[in-house]
Order: sequence, then C-alpha cells, then structure tokens
Amino acid sequence: MLPSPVFPPQSSPPPPMRIFRVTPLVAALLSAFAAAAEPAPATPTTPAQATAAEPETTVTADQIDGIVNDRLHAEGNVVVVRGDQTIESDWLDYYQARGRALAGDRVKLSRPTDTVIGRDLDYAMDESRGVLFDADLTRTDSKLRGKGERVDMTGKDTYNIFRGRFTTCDPGRDDWYINARDIDLDYTTNVGTARNGYFEFQGVPILWTPYLDFPLSNERKSGLLMPTFRYDSGNGLDFTLPYYWNIAPNMDATLTPRLIANRGLQLGGEFRYLQPGYSGSIAAEVLDDRKEGQTRDYLSIRHNQQLTPELNLAINYNHASDSNYFRDLGSGRFAVADNINLLQDVSLYWNPGWGSWTLRAQKYQTLQDPAAPVDPPYQRMPQLLFTTGTDANIGLGTPLNLKFDSEFVSFAHPTKQEGERFIAYPSVSLPLTSSWGYVTPKFGVHYTDYSLNSRSGTDQEQGNASRTLPIVSLDSGMYFERPLNLFGRDMVQTLEPRLYYVNIPYRDQSKLPVFDTTENTFDFAQIFTENRFTGGDRINDANQVTFGATTRFLDPENGIERLRFGLAGRYSFIDQRVTLPGGTAPQKGLSDVLGTIGGDLNRRTSVEANYQWNNTLKEAERYSTGIRYSPDPDRVASLRYRYDRQVQVGSQVYENQRQIDLGVMWPIAPRWYGVARENYSLTDSTPLEHLAGVEYRAGCWAARFVVQHYVSSLNDTKTSYFFQLELAEFGRLGNNPLDALKLAIPGYTESNKNAILQ
Repeated sequence: MLPSPVFPPQSSPPPPMRIFRVTPLVAALLSAFAAAAEPAPATPTTPAQATAAEPETTVTADQIDGIVNDRLHAEGNVVVVRGDQTIESDWLDYYQARGRALAGDRVKLSRPTDTVIGRDLDYAMDESRGVLFDADLTRTDSKLRGKGERVDMTGKDTYNIFRGRFTTCDPGRDDWYINARDIDLDYTTNVGTARNGYFEFQGVPILWTPYLDFPLSNERKSGLLMPTFRYDSGNGLDFTLPYYWNIAPNMDATLTPRLIANRGLQLGGEFRYLQPGYSGSIAAEVLDDRKEGQTRDYLSIRHNQQLTPELNLAINYNHASDSNYFRDLGSGRFAVADNINLLQDVSLYWNPGWGSWTLRAQKYQTLQDPAAPVDPPYQRMPQLLFTTGTDANIGLGTPLNLKFDSEFVSFAHPTKQEGERFIAYPSVSLPLTSSWGYVTPKFGVHYTDYSLNSRSGTDQEQGNASRTLPIVSLDSGMYFERPLNLFGRDMVQTLEPRLYYVNIPYRDQSKLPVFDTTENTFDFAQIFTENRFTGGDRINDANQVTFGATTRFLDPENGIERLRFGLAGRYSFIDQRVTLPGGTAPQKGLSDVLGTIGGDLNRRTSVEANYQWNNTLKEAERYSTGIRYSPDPDRVASLRYRYDRQVQVGSQVYENQRQIDLGVMWPIAPRWYGVARENYSLTDSTPLEHLAGVEYRAGCWAARFVVQHYVSSLNDTKTSYFFQLELAEFGRLGNNPLDALKLAIPGYTESNKNAILQ
C-alpha cells in the first residue's frame, strides 16, 4: 500500500487553457523523455533485457514545465500515456525516476481491465499501485462496479474500497447495492469480501452482515449463499440460510440450516465429491418436529465408482422417516417429493467386452397416502442380468445379429408370494437395410423358470413352474420423400409406412406369479413391440400385424418439422388369452387405433394432439390436445386438454376424467410480467392447481411473487407463497419459484434472463 499522497500547494490559479505550443524548454523536456525511453546505442541488449525495457511515456497538456529527468509538472487537459495505462487529469506532477504520478483535481485512470474516476490520484505506474479519492471503479470484464471514499489499487487486478459500495446495475441506476466499511476485490483469485456491510434495495436497508464474501466469476467460492424465505399454509414462515464450503477443487459441501415457524429447526447438508475413479454425493436432513411430536429425517446417498476398467459400482439409497415427509417438508431440494417409491439400490456392472453383467440388490421404501394406499414393489434380493451379442457373417452380404438376454432374480415381499425367477432369451435377426427402407426378420426362444416359496397359513404356491415360448417377428419399413409447395412455402414431405408382424403361441400362465409385470399403455411407443407387458411374468400370445404410417412436412432450409401426421393400429388374427389377474385380453380383429398430429406451424405456434379410439366400445379411450403460442422468449401461452375414459389411483377407478390446463407468461405493463396456471378437473368441477404471480424485471434485478394452491394428496390441499429477488451476476434472495413455474407453464423462461445476460 502506498503512503497517502501529498499534493503540492497551488499558490495561484492555473493559467487559462490554450493550445499547446512547443517552446524550447518543452522541446528539451520531450527530447529528454524520448532519450530516457530508448537504450543507449553503445550498450548491446539481450532479448531478456529488451523485453524488460521500460515503455515510452508521453505527456500532453496545455502547459508543461519541470526539471529534466526529475519532475514534470503539467496543467490543463493533461493526458499521460505509459504502455497500456492512461491518466487524464486537470493537473499532474510526474516523477520520472520513480514512475510516480500525482494528479488532480478530476482524474480518470484507464487500464486494460478497469477504469477508475475520482479526485487526487497518487499512482506508481510501474507497479500498478495507487490510491484515488471519491472514486468510481468499473471493470471491463464484469458488470460489477464500485464506489468509495477511497479506492486503493493494491496491485494488478486487486482493490480495496474504503467506506464504499458495489452493484451490478448500470451506471446512474443504483437500484441495489452492498454498502460496507471495507470491500476487497481480488480478480486474481476471483474473490470479493465485504466487512460490516448491509444490502440496500431501492434505498431501504434489508440485510446486515458483519462479513460477506462472494465470487467475482462463475468459479466456486466458500461462503454464505443467499437466504430463502417461504410461507405455506402448513409450515408458516420458512427461512433457510445455506453455507457453501468449497473444500477442494473436487470436493464441496452445502450446510443448510432451516427454520420452520410451526415445526422447529431443521439441519440439512449435502457433501459432493469427484475423484478420477469415483464420484457421488451424500445428503441428509433432520428435524425435531414439535408439530408432529417426533424426529423426522431424510438421507440420500449416491456413489459411482470405477473399480477396474471393466467393473463399475453404483449405489443409490434414499430413505425418509415417514410417509408424509415430502408432503409436509418437501422443498424440491432432492427432486423426489412426487415419488412414492424411494429407491434403495446397490449395483455392480461388469463388461469384459464379450458380454455385460449386472448384479443388483434393490428395494423401495413406499410412502403411503392413507386415502389411496398402494402395494409396495417387490424387492430384488438379488438380481443378476447377463446380455451378449455378436454379428455373424454367413455370406448373405448382411451379417446375422445374434443376441442372448438372461436374468436371475430372487423376489421378496412382506405379504405376497415370494420366489425366484430365471429367464433366458436367445434370438437371431437379419437386418436388411437400404436407403429406401428395411426388413428385419427375427426368431427367438423365451424360457422362464420359477422356484416358488410359501408361508405357513397362506394359500401361496410352492414348487417349480416353467414356460417356453418361441417368438417370431418381421419388422419392415420404407422411406419416401418429395418436394412440395404448401401454402406458398417450399417443403419436403416424407412418407414412412411400417409393418410389424409377431407370432407367439399361447401358453397358460394363469398359475404363474406376478412379481414385476404391468401392462403397457397402448401408444406409439408400445405398439411396435413383441410383448404388451413390461417385466418377465407375462408374455402375450400373438398372431398379429401392426401397421402404421407417418408423414412429415419439413422446412428444407433448417429441417424443422412443421407438421406431422401419424396413424397406427394392430390387427389380431386370434383371440388373445394371456392377461394379468383381473385384466382383459385383446380380441380378434382390429385393436384400438392411434392418431397423432404435431409440429411447429411457424416460429410462434406449435401444436400437439394424440388420440386413441377404442374399437371394441366404439368410443374414445383417451385423447389430448395442446397448442402453444410464443412470439418471443418472454411471451408464452399454452392450452392443453386431456380426456381419459378410465383412470386408476391405487385401488380406485375414476371414469371419464376430463382436465383442462392453461399456462401463461405475458407482459402486463412495461417491465411487468404476469404468470398463471389453471389445472382444472371438468369432470369433478374441482381445481387441481391454481398458480398466479407477477414478475418485475429491471435489467440488473428481478422480483417474483407467486402463490400456488395444489392437491398434495388425495384428500388434502396446500398453499405455498413464493417471493424471490434476483440480483444480476450476484445471486437470488428469497424462495425459488422457478421449478414450479417451469412445470406449470410449458416454454417458461426466466423473464429477466436476457436482461441479466446483456
């Protein structure tokens, strides 16, 4: 730190400003400065010495006088240029031997990375060190700017601001700032600190802190994160103050104390690590809940480790203390609040090159809603999977694809049938492909063997059971395209027909258990598959052909799909008989018919519609349609409608469910945006979710206020209040509603994002 400057007294006012004229004295001074900047011709220099040579200094002013090689005094429109540094001032004393400049009254110091404007400068140009009073600091590589009674430049890219403040708002608009007694900005480490400071917004002090540190770039930095505030009908005021600990470049932790007014103090944290051979995270929360009179906690462990080049270990463990944990305390932090089954899984993956092995132990914790209980899934204790495949060249020009899939799993359950299941499925296919289409015949044999256990006093099966099924399929498709002019626009239209035939004989499977099998939803993703069931306990009998066609209208300039039509169905030559308990098998003839329409009609409007016609009942099984209009990223409106003939929740079945979903983000006044969602059950005349809020964007900050009322369980609702203040390039204060908005409004983007990034 340089000593406080001593400015020479001025006994008389400076002379009137005039055009600079070269006098003999000035000519001698300029010659002396030029001679001092050049090496003596008689002394040779090495490359290193040449690099270290001092840069040339030039001075221009209305009046210059001084002593050669000692002190130069300049007044009136003074401009000093030395290398990449420039000083502009009303007057200047320059000490040539020391490279020191004293300047006033109004001073502007410009360097490659910053500009400092103030009064009364004392500056060592060679060391980039000095002090300026009543100064404003602006960085060229950041929106952050500071102001203080004194700004000390303590080195290249390091500063101390005494009794000052800083903000990221544009000059002339100090909507918010951090005001502090001492502010240190170190751009060599990209760390800033403020001591004895407070946050001020629109002239109102909001938050005081004795010490605050913050990053000056996107790099990680230890310190307090922005606190969050939340209010909801169940918890009351909810306040969180996280602390981020940057332990090492490959390791960090976040400690999250949380004060819930109606429940007590919750302590939480997350530890993350990354090593060349392994990575993962550990997160935990614990709360002595005075409202419920019990201790409540949550634990999440994720770990992945490459034990050898071929062997990998993965752990995913989640556990909550009770079924209502996320309904009462969920904050979105762990992204599992909407999942009723918390996964607890340990897996080993081995891939030696000739096949892939998986060994797994897996179970779930099922979080129950008393009004709609569900059966917990089976535990796999353990599960062993093996798959391999190869191509065999048999002289047909196209190699045979040989594949083998297998599984062994032991199923455990507290109340249901237990047992072991072994599956082996070898198959061979011959993919014949060309630019205009493909044909792929396939043959396989699916073998399943069960060893069942029983409990005393139950009617559970015991003993062995098996099933062997040959599976034959033929998949084929073609590609056509043509140029087309549609509504005055050049397009490329494609036509993609597809036929898929499957033949599987019938085997009575009614006595086989159902460990992990469900029936797939009938849609475009499932219709071109062998088996309508997921899991290995049921394989449908089939003698059927699936047909479908899709036509697309593509923009030839950018390949965007402007419009798409699809139609698909299935024709069964037999009455199928394989079902799940209580289920109904498809009958001979035409199945349900699927239709789809979608695409980006233009840069503003996109549409999507799906329809399933129940050919047996001769009525719609389900359909949905939606349109989204977005003329720019800050304006979006979407309307969706859905109908389901039947919806099953737990053991209850609901008929003819109709829902409408409206989401909007739209400007309502200059800088003001409205956000809203209405999800409404037309069948029950009941709202499923209300969401309404406003956003205000001001370039260097944005504010959001959102109220959300939603169904939290079958018989309960909950209301949450969100308020967030976002400071450009600095952080967010309050409770974050962005996740809720992105889920509620398709196409939602942060309304202040573009302004902040400018």
